[in-house]
Amino acid sequence: MGAVRRVPEERIAELAQKLAQIRDAHDFEAELLAVVVARAERAWDIVEQEPDRTIDVQLESMTFTARAGDRIALNMTTRITVTPGGSHGRARSQSHRVHFTGSPIYIDSWIQDEHGFAEKNLNESYRFLAENIVIGLSD
Repeated sequence: MGAVRRVPEERIAELAQKLAQIRDAHDFEAELLAVVVARAERAWDIVEQEPDRTIDVQLESMTFTARAGDRIALNMTTRITVTPGGSHGRARSQSHRVHFTGSPIYIDSWIQDEHGFAEKNLNESYRFLAENIVIGLSD
């Protein structure tokens, strides 16, 4: 049985400050949606007119989980809602969630954010979510 080590409060405060800066520089939901649309365009025909279904992608949460050795993992959860449209009648919308959990990374990497570290990790999470959203909806 292992011991769980808690991230020191001052490190959490530094991370919170850095994340506020990152949040001010990014529109996470819009960035995620752009990656999902780009991935979907490779798999489907995206139309502006009356579609047979609409797909709503919502970023529900973005959190960090503390891991051993001052490492944290980025977690993102999206809610996908599919609504039938067009002449298919009045079928109900269906929703499901897609989750991403990143690799545990030292908290200092997020705080220092050297060489676009945060942006690279956000983009990795967006690509993972987009791939899983499109694959999940293609079944």
